[in-house]
Amino acid sequence: MSWSMLMYRNHWAFAHDVQQDAFMESAARYVAAAPKYSAVPWLLQWREFWLYSAGNQGNGASCIGADEFLTDDGRVEDFREFLRDYRSWLAAGADDEHAAAGLNTVSLIAYAETADAVLTGDESHPNVHRTQEAEAAP
Repeated sequence: MSWSMLMYRNHWAFAHDVQQDAFMESAARYVAAAPKYSAVPWLLQWREFWLYSAGNQGNGASCIGADEFLTDDGRVEDFREFLRDYRSWLAAGADDEHAAAGLNTVSLIAYAETADAVLTGDESHPNVHRTQEAEAAP
């Protein structure tokens, strides 16, 4: 099992490469399926990045591209809303579709929750840590 890091600004969390890849594949499906999100240009561009990147990154280098696409606080809030809606979509019955594709819905929900905690810098989440740069800053 190989590990990657989910990073954004001053916080990070470990993720399995396979978990990040599964998120990128599944979240890309959700963007395409949800009219609310399929009309957001930067999210469509990010979706293309996910589709290109999933499964193509080396051990320990898996990256969802958060810093490149979440360029301002408005996008962060929009993406946090996306993550909430995505988790609801998963919980409401995406199980069959994801099981058929070999994706674990529980793991996808956990990844989305961890991603949200990284975005907000929620250090009460057991997987979220400060970056070394943030720890060194006064």
